[in-house]
Formats: sequence, C-alpha cells, structure tokens
Amino acid sequence: MYGAAADATRRVGQNSSQYKRHLLQQIIFATHRITPASQSSPSDDSAIDLQSHATPKRPRLDQSIIPKAKVKAV
Repeated sequence: MYGAAADATRRVGQNSSQYKRHLLQQIIFATHRITPASQSSPSDDSAIDLQSHATPKRPRLDQSIIPKAKVKAV
C-alpha cells in the first residue's frame, strides 16, 4: 500500500499498540481508581431506590374534548 491508505493503516496499528500498553500499565501498576472504598456505601441511594420513591406521572387528560389542531397550537 502506498500513500494515505498506508499511513492510515500504520496509524491504526500504532494507536492500538499504545492502547494495549496503556491498559497493561493500568493492570500491572493498578493505576485505576476503583477501590472498595470508592464503591457506593449502604447509605447511598441507587438508581433503583430513587426510581421506586419517585412520584408517579401525572395522568393524561382526556383530550377528546379538545381538537388536535388546538392542542398543537397551544
């Protein structure tokens, strides 16, 4: 391959090898910041808990009285 296609192929190879190296460094040196202390504590509300305590949606009004054209205008 010559020209732009060869350059693009080379760049993809370089980027993926740099990414692999980065991941290996994170695994070997444990540079990630996920620790048991950073996990949510029992006092934290999870998304499921927040959803169960949310107020229910307002019921839909009966729109058969109001024409659709009027509703769209409002």
